Amino acid sequence: MRQVKQSKAACRSIFFIPVSFGKCTIGKAAENGGLKQIQSVDYKYFNILIYSSKTVEVRGK
Repeated sequence: MRQVKQSKAACRSIFFIPVSFGKCTIGKAAENGGLKQIQSVDYKYFNILIYSSKTVEVRGK
């Protein structure tokens, strides 16, 4: 029986200009963790004045 893995992909921006050039997609998060099957996805957003971030968390096998 395999254990459930968790992986993330994140993007950040300042003044709407991307700071990190990674992708915030489900596919990229799954690729980062080597997942072949996705069981659940969570999106997390954070904004404060000029800074914003988006994180995609996936869990699966």
